[in-house]
Amino acid sequence: MNNKMFTRFFTIIVGFALVSSAYATTTITLVQSSITSPNAGQTLNIAVYVTGGENIASYATLLVFDRTALKYIDARQRRYLKENGVWIRPAFDKKDGYVLKLNIGGTEQTGKSITTPLLGPGVLSVDDYFFEIPDTDLSSAPFVVTPGAQYQAVSMLSSAPLDTQGFPKASSGDGALVTLTFEVLEPKRSVIALTDMNLSDPKDKMVERVYANPALTIHRAGDVNGDDVVNILDLVYVSQQLGRRVIETNRAADVTGDNKIDILDLVRVARYFGT
Repeated sequence: MNNKMFTRFFTIIVGFALVSSAYATTTITLVQSSITSPNAGQTLNIAVYVTGGENIASYATLLVFDRTALKYIDARQRRYLKENGVWIRPAFDKKDGYVLKLNIGGTEQTGKSITTPLLGPGVLSVDDYFFEIPDTDLSSAPFVVTPGAQYQAVSMLSSAPLDTQGFPKASSGDGALVTLTFEVLEPKRSVIALTDMNLSDPKDKMVERVYANPALTIHRAGDVNGDDVVNILDLVYVSQQLGRRVIETNRAADVTGDNKIDILDLVRVARYFGT
């Protein structure tokens, strides 16, 4: 793999450009794949999905979140791209704090900064992939900025392994690209936003895409109907769903995130009643 081919996977687009095309068939969706109204200390998983993908060989993505509500922990590569290519992302280490993880062909390097012969004289730093967003940069954000919020951005990049001709092996169709894990610091209303997602084909040509759901609202604990208050309406809704199978349309009633709607969900709502 030459330097030019490798370096192209490490171009970070920092900004709030939600580019779409009327002719695009590839759709990017942000999905909250665990509990809807998490409690402090719980884990929250956010997945990025591709629908109708065509000839995708690499991606670079940027997500923004409120660090007063959530703490980014790590990300897990999903199986949409072929395994053992290039995969880079920041991660939280209990001993060293935030570090950068670089995986090439199944071999991983970890550190605050990483030097690899494939990059020539280049050095990768965790500060380039995980950083604060100044308030002045939020004017064009694709979400409502919450007073008192402090926004951070996490960037990650990946490509499929190269084929015999030196190009990444492309994938098409539907599937999950990546799942990000957060720890809930304060169970309040907040936003996680996919502010940019660049998809490329094996020849590094941009794949047209549209966004179906670029921002997720995380509700405060116990707020199952999303009106930003925990009251009798939330208790009534959970009561109506007691004993029913958890599906997409009633997932908010599974307040504890155990894939059941039972008395424990009512107890959780009651705990936060009136907040």
